[in-house]
Amino acid sequence: MEWTFETAPFTRGPHEAIPHDSGVVLVQSVTTNRGVKAFMAAHEQAAYTAMRTIGHTKVMNLEAHLTRVADSWIRMAASKDHANGDQRDPNHDMSIQIRIQEAVMSALRVALTSYLSEGACREGAEARVTVMLPKALMPQKPYLVQRILMHIEPHSVAAASSSRCSVTVHGPPRKFPLTKDSFWIHDRKPLEAAALTPGTNDLLLSDADGNLHEGLTSNFFVFVRDPDGSPCLITAPLSAVLNGTVLGAIQKTCERHGIRFRFQFPREAEAETWLGAFITS
Repeated sequence: MEWTFETAPFTRGPHEAIPHDSGVVLVQSVTTNRGVKAFMAAHEQAAYTAMRTIGHTKVMNLEAHLTRVADSWIRMAASKDHANGDQRDPNHDMSIQIRIQEAVMSALRVALTSYLSEGACREGAEARVTVMLPKALMPQKPYLVQRILMHIEPHSVAAASSSRCSVTVHGPPRKFPLTKDSFWIHDRKPLEAAALTPGTNDLLLSDADGNLHEGLTSNFFVFVRDPDGSPCLITAPLSAVLNGTVLGAIQKTCERHGIRFRFQFPREAEAETWLGAFITS
């Protein structure tokens, strides 16, 4: 199922209070069998995030998803403004981020309630929710998300497996790694066509120095042994990769269990010394 929402104009100053009413209006709701890739390909460039429910009553890492999609949209707006020499007040950015999160949350409640009430989710399946905030309708000022697009489909959580995944190092890092941009689906196609062969789960992007950044659709982690003999889990610095929501969960898990964790580039040349490695998505 798919939904289109519109938002009321946002004309408040950067220091005014944000009301609880986010002004979200449902414009269209349609039942469709097209998958999420077709849904995203059918729309213009947008900031987006994909999340799933837990027991149909919660959304996994909801706060992180709301923050990421709002931040991605603001970064896309900033790239447009800075080209025209416009430097924005960071306090204004924060007020916009709060507004975007409230609007997305209101739309999410409507869409999920409708989806679950109609029994669209298969028995035993969770709901996979994809949220898109289109870039094409961005005005210069005031900054405003004018449309929210949502796609929800059944999502079956894969059973745990002891089999290993396979990755190939191929391609340079993304130009704008901090933004979750729907056009990345199009931009990565040449890389997939060149190196994503059957049996390969993902491609790892690396720079000229042999630093491994991230996968096309995943974060990459490596266990190394520190000089004192203790194992440490490392992953690329957040300034160089998209901060995946599962990455944050792994960092918290390491802290909770006393596992050493560090943001540091894994290096392909040192693979023989690794204790282990994995990807998350």
